[in-house]
Amino acid sequence: MIRRYRIHIVIILLLVVLLFMFISRDNKRSTVNGNSFAVLNTSDITKIFMADRKGTTIKLIKSEDHWFINDKYKVREDAIGMLLNTISQIRIKRTVPLIHEDQVIKELASLGVKIEMHSKYGLIKSYTIGNTTED
Repeated sequence: MIRRYRIHIVIILLLVVLLFMFISRDNKRSTVNGNSFAVLNTSDITKIFMADRKGTTIKLIKSEDHWFINDKYKVREDAIGMLLNTISQIRIKRTVPLIHEDQVIKELASLGVKIEMHSKYGLIKSYTIGNTTED
């Protein structure tokens, strides 16, 4: 009889621990939607602006059927195709735990590259991309 109560107590404790882990995991993650960065219809993009924190800027503008960089040079079709494909498929691999958010924001502020995508009607998306990671 005591053995049966021990089993019940152990099961209840395990359930409580699992419930606590589930609730605390939800509170420790940021709530950014993983798909919110992609531009699904890249044919609407007519201008892409990139700037790093050192002052280097790149402006890509679509004119008729060609893209130009900084109003001067024609962009290779394969290069712009890869960039637009990346823009359409960009996803968050995993969210940042809340405990590390301040550190990530500081890194983005000092090392990130700002990306703006515009259509003929105005700004479509704007975000900052951080450094590369091991994976």
